[in-house]
Order: sequence, then C-alpha cells, then structure tokens
Amino acid sequence: MTRSEKRTFWFRHCEAALAAEQSNANYARAHGLEPKKLYNWLVSYRKAIGTTSNFVKVQPAPKPEGMKASTTNLTISVNGMLMTFDTLPDAQWLADFVAQMDVQS
Repeated sequence: MTRSEKRTFWFRHCEAALAAEQSNANYARAHGLEPKKLYNWLVSYRKAIGTTSNFVKVQPAPKPEGMKASTTNLTISVNGMLMTFDTLPDAQWLADFVAQMDVQS
C-alpha cells in the first residue's frame, strides 16, 4: 500500500468513526482496527482538516429585553445529539454553527 493509499484508507475510517454513534475505540474494534492507531490517525486527520475537536463552543446570545418566548421550537440534530431551542437563536450564531458543522463533516 502506498503512502497515499494508506492515508486515504485511514482518513476514510476517521470520517466514518467521527460520524458513528459509538466511541472511537468501539468503532475501531468493530472494523478490525487497533484503537490506538485509529486515535493517532484521528489526530492527523483533525490537523489536516483544521480542527482539533468535535465540539463547537455554544454561547447563547442574551435575550433582548421585552422579547417574548416563541411558541416555535427549533431542533437541530448533530451526530445523533438533539438540541432544541425554545426561542430561535441569533441568526449569525446559527449561520456560524451550521458552517462549523459543514467543515467538520
């Protein structure tokens, strides 16, 4: 296997492991991979795509005074995690959040 083929092989597993709804160790074992090797490749993969974490910092914008709660809920699903908002989040925050998720996918 060439160096490029090896990198492609592992990066595909990294993408799949990050999208899987299980721990990285369980993903590795389920696919016949050594968990430590997968972990090491995940570090390289995250550096290659420019991120070091799967987490996105969430800071709710302060609610303007006098603003009433909306009866409309917004639910966002990210890697099997559901986030439900009673009021609509700030439009710029939502755009940044969606853009960040697109970068990490």
